[in-house]
Amino acid sequence: MGEDVAVFSFGEETTNVQGGHVYFEPTSSSPDAFVMVEHDYASFPSSVTLPAWQWASELNSSLPQPGGEKWSYDFSFEGVSDQ
Repeated sequence: MGEDVAVFSFGEETTNVQGGHVYFEPTSSSPDAFVMVEHDYASFPSSVTLPAWQWASELNSSLPQPGGEKWSYDFSFEGVSDQ
């Protein structure tokens, strides 16, 4: 199993999406990265976290930058109702 690539929160419940690794080349301005969710949900999430993002190695873009810092993105959705 891979590490979490996204965490979807539905109020108090969370769903973790696991997968491979995604590394971004420092010179890339629009990386082709996405999270595929293979499950149907009856409502929109209240928040989404994309954890452990990291730059790619300059020597081998399929590997992380050695000693590179990781960061995450957090998105909160207000006013989204079940439809």
